[in-house]
Amino acid sequence: MRFKKVLFVIPWQGKPGLGEMPDYPHTGVGYLSAYLLKNNVDNEVLDMRLGYSIDDLLERIEIYKPDLIGFNVMTYRVNVAYDYMKIIKEKYSLPIIVGGPHATTYRKELFKEGPMDYLIKFEGERTLLELCKGKDETTIDGLIYKKENNVIENPDRPFISDLDSIPFPQYEKFEIDKYAYSYSYGGKGIPIVSSRGCPYKCNFCSVKDVIGSKFRVRSEKSIMKEMKYWYARGTRNFFFVDDNFTMWKERILSLCQLIKEEGMNDLTLSVPQGVRADKLDYELLKRMRDSGFWFLSFGVESAKNRILEEIGKHETVQQIERAIGLAVDLGYEIGLFFIIGHPSETPIEFDDSLRLAARYPVSAVFFYHAIPYPKTELYYWAQKNNLLGSDFDRKMVDFNSHNYKHNQPFFETPHFTAKQRKEAYEKAKKVERFVKKKSMERKLKSKYGLFGQILTNIMYNGFLYRKIQKLYYFKVSRKIIDFIINKFNLKIHQF
Repeated sequence: MRFKKVLFVIPWQGKPGLGEMPDYPHTGVGYLSAYLLKNNVDNEVLDMRLGYSIDDLLERIEIYKPDLIGFNVMTYRVNVAYDYMKIIKEKYSLPIIVGGPHATTYRKELFKEGPMDYLIKFEGERTLLELCKGKDETTIDGLIYKKENNVIENPDRPFISDLDSIPFPQYEKFEIDKYAYSYSYGGKGIPIVSSRGCPYKCNFCSVKDVIGSKFRVRSEKSIMKEMKYWYARGTRNFFFVDDNFTMWKERILSLCQLIKEEGMNDLTLSVPQGVRADKLDYELLKRMRDSGFWFLSFGVESAKNRILEEIGKHETVQQIERAIGLAVDLGYEIGLFFIIGHPSETPIEFDDSLRLAARYPVSAVFFYHAIPYPKTELYYWAQKNNLLGSDFDRKMVDFNSHNYKHNQPFFETPHFTAKQRKEAYEKAKKVERFVKKKSMERKLKSKYGLFGQILTNIMYNGFLYRKIQKLYYFKVSRKIIDFIINKFNLKIHQF
């Protein structure tokens, strides 16, 4: 069977009734769409995160008349995608294919939950093209499919080594102008994926199980080709969303040199997904800064070397603090990520993370409960030690819906109880606000003196701060807040 028209659907993930908007187009679907277009397979994209309803989806199906519907599914609120699939099946009986991190993680198990006909594991470009071109299903590596009452899983497909052979997304089928202004990323911009995979094995991370441990890169010329394409169309803001952007120092130095040679001196570049501290030194940070990089985030996870070794991070607190210090001195905006409640962590050890978070003049810090995503090492550890509890499945269901409460630990240990974890979370939220307040105060005070300091204290008053946070979920008020932040050039996660 050949599929000539594919409709990609990116399900809504926001809270019901609120106007949460995505900051940029979905890169994974962008690559799939571009690859199919290059190979003469027509497709359209409906990003429901832009505010579209199920009625809008059904109307698009009526107008476009696709012969295959493709869903990207994330673990977060995957039930929303299932609901959409069921409605499509009841009304049109169209074949449905799913892909994405959740699909790769659960594979055949997903067929028990949603009415899909096909599933792509790992990278999807070549597998999807072969299916659309009518290749025998039994011979398509990377495909799982339903035949009568059986679900059949074909062998894994080798990862794509030559990433330059895959066209970069031009988002022709996306409503590119509708994505939100995001001060978190320096304004409107384009995401760039310059590599795939990560060789490290952090126990909480599912990247190795979703996109592989082998680190594969695009050439610097390929990256520049993508940047120049968008630069010619007026884009000056780019954010690199790799899992390990600075893995190879010479690659990034070469990219910085190409940016200089092209005379692209007005760029704002960021790495919001996180960089490894042990892969940074003064030379690299300085060259990146001179090329337009303004924001970096670090996956710190913990302020204890013992914990970092235990979770497979394979870097030290000393390396992390050195990299943060160098970045601060060079004028970067910085975000730090921490996890609450590693396997053998104690509340006293966690307090060291709170102190580290507040030690440097960074822009923002973020704390999250340890989440044992299925099939990660953390999940297997918790399962082996009988720590998931009988309510784990319910917690995951809540996590995948709007019922999820963020201060809800997924497990506890004798040395770090659920009660202590909740208390740690509340302390962490206070530190988050303190760091953001100090960042805002530095910016406003440098521009407006005492008035800026007073204004900061007003905005970060507990009651008003919570109100602003809630208002930011609504489209109209978000635009107003973003306008103010943009007007005063107040970058990065102030609320």
